[in-house]
Amino acid sequence: MVQVTSQQSCSRHGHEVISADLIDRRYGRGGLDFLLQTTALARAIVTNPPFSRAEAFLRHAAELGINYVAFLHKADWLNAADRGIMIETVWCPARCHLLQWRPDFKNQGAPTMNCNWYVFERASMRARCWVSSVLWRPTKQPQLPLFP
Repeated sequence: MVQVTSQQSCSRHGHEVISADLIDRRYGRGGLDFLLQTTALARAIVTNPPFSRAEAFLRHAAELGINYVAFLHKADWLNAADRGIMIETVWCPARCHLLQWRPDFKNQGAPTMNCNWYVFERASMRARCWVSSVLWRPTKQPQLPLFP
């Protein structure tokens, strides 16, 4: 469900963090299937769900009354026809942050998948309109101008 790498930072800013995952990774609570939960452990979720279960995650989060969901997914995730139905009936994203780089999930040095952060908020459930932004990869190289 959630794997937090900056738990101390979140705690320092007054946020209680619950770390859980379907697989026991020796960090937080392992063996916890979010889709089987009957009550919310938190009001907000930040996750990288299994891609095949992302829509089920959102639907279940809405059923549990969770206020905020942010997850990393393929860049073209919203392009599927079924996503239109979800946006109309369950949750429309409030924001979509486009990654300028490809995450290297397997640490093999050749990532192949474009990804975005999708952010859903309770207030955006019926908005059907969202804001997109680009998350630039930090670099020491000067940024090239968009127009010569």
